[in-house]
Amino acid sequence: MNGTVFNPQWFGSWNGHVSGCWAGRVMDRLDARYDPDQSYGAHQAFTGFVADELWSTPLFQAMTTLVGQGVPKSEVDTLVIESHFGLGAGVTMRDLALVTLQAARTLYPDGAHESVFRTNFNRHGLLPASLSLSEPTLSNLGDDGVLDPGEFADISFGLQNNSTETVTNVSLILSTGVSGVSFNNNPYTVDSIAPAQGLTSTAIVMQVEESVACDTLINYSASLNYDSPTDGNVSLSVLSEIRVGERVWGQQLDSPALAVPDNDVVGVEDALTAINQPQTVGLDNIRVFVDIGHSYNGDLVIALISPAGTEVILANRTLGGFNGVEGFFPGDFDPQESLAVLNGEPLSGVWRLRIADLAV
Repeated sequence: MNGTVFNPQWFGSWNGHVSGCWAGRVMDRLDARYDPDQSYGAHQAFTGFVADELWSTPLFQAMTTLVGQGVPKSEVDTLVIESHFGLGAGVTMRDLALVTLQAARTLYPDGAHESVFRTNFNRHGLLPASLSLSEPTLSNLGDDGVLDPGEFADISFGLQNNSTETVTNVSLILSTGVSGVSFNNNPYTVDSIAPAQGLTSTAIVMQVEESVACDTLINYSASLNYDSPTDGNVSLSVLSEIRVGERVWGQQLDSPALAVPDNDVVGVEDALTAINQPQTVGLDNIRVFVDIGHSYNGDLVIALISPAGTEVILANRTLGGFNGVEGFFPGDFDPQESLAVLNGEPLSGVWRLRIADLAV
């Protein structure tokens, strides 16, 4: 390190800071946040920080705080080395944070070591929450088991105290920005949850008005608030979703047996008419099946044109190979352009598939 005066937050003056090649690593990246679903490779860059900084920052900040309180730096070094020794491969940053706290409790039970490290680990989200929230359980969805317009759904959550301390003033509230959707029996509250205790919340009722269209995706958040003797007041949110109604898949087929002319930018088109289809079909999941016999697939340009006139290029001389093309876009083949641009367009009408051979 560079000492207490000259850029103490630098990993080292040799670490890129003075080379002009890159910004170098620092140990005061206080806004870096840990994602337990993410893998962090050495020197891997993320938005706003490098993986190394996510781990080095809380260690360095804890060390400077403890040394400032009169704790010998050798104790911090001993704590970190002892806690990490013999862990092996495949260890996550969260694993490292937990064993560091365990070592602090064992080595220095009367010191501030554990408290200071806990504060710094919590700043970056490296520690699991004292109180965890399960995925929601939905019930009373109606006779068909589907949440339709004008119906209700009961939503409950499991709450688990993972800590060795009682958490208090627990509040769980659901919210959504979808018009026509509201919640009853909201929020759910409980005075306290004992260490290692789990419970299931009473149902919060989601009400969906008749005006909410089928296939509407209701995104809602569950905000959990509680007080912990160690962590203080804690707030966390979990995002969930439920779709109104049930998607019904359909298909329309045509086998025109058209010949694709060689080296012709106009190509051939096949028209297929979808009649009286509802507006709420999930166009984000539309797929196109083709079965084209051709001597060299790399010459083919394939485009889908919607009834509204939107053209989506499925392949632009990108398929390669010989003996034709058979399969789904997307699925068997990745479309050159996303079919998501068709979202919200009417399904009823004439759909056209254009195929051209652009052999050079």
